[in-house]
Amino acid sequence: MTSQEALARIWAKARAFRATPWFRVLYVPVLGGLVAELYLLTASALACLILFLMPLTVFLVPYYFRARRL
Repeated sequence: MTSQEALARIWAKARAFRATPWFRVLYVPVLGGLVAELYLLTASALACLILFLMPLTVFLVPYYFRARRL
């Protein structure tokens, strides 16, 4: 079995699971947990500052170490 066949089989099972009512039962708590974590993460000013600085560090640090071309 190739990796593409395995991926196709997993994707087919995921689509079949989405059609069941259990998907919604699982989806609501997972989404609620993510929202709760994001609310706690952004509850302070420092966390908001960190979230704004993360994209800058992702792009500026490689340029500083000359890992990317200008």
